[in-house]
Amino acid sequence: MKTHVPLSCRDLTYIAQVDDLEHWSLEQLVDGIEQAASAAAMKLGRPADYYQIAGCIAGGEAGVDMADVLSENLGLMTNGAQGDFANRRDKYVSGEAAAVSRSSSLRV
Repeated sequence: MKTHVPLSCRDLTYIAQVDDLEHWSLEQLVDGIEQAASAAAMKLGRPADYYQIAGCIAGGEAGVDMADVLSENLGLMTNGAQGDFANRRDKYVSGEAAAVSRSSSLRV
């Protein structure tokens, strides 16, 4: 699964890689990401807060929900895992929202 890289991301340079361990909680994953950014900066002789995490990119459809939750917990701009966008990939929910707004929609 880690071999998939969206075309728009093929030229990105990553400063670190964090492998989510099966027993980690979401908070531990967020801490791991933040610690990896700090460690990468200090390895280059920079201050620990040199790198600012700017985004969370899902590598494919299966990672969209996780990217939403993770970006929320990292304090990044996000579609979010709560509220109006929580079920945006659910075609029934999308159709109902379009019907309420009287937008053109397909029957689902």
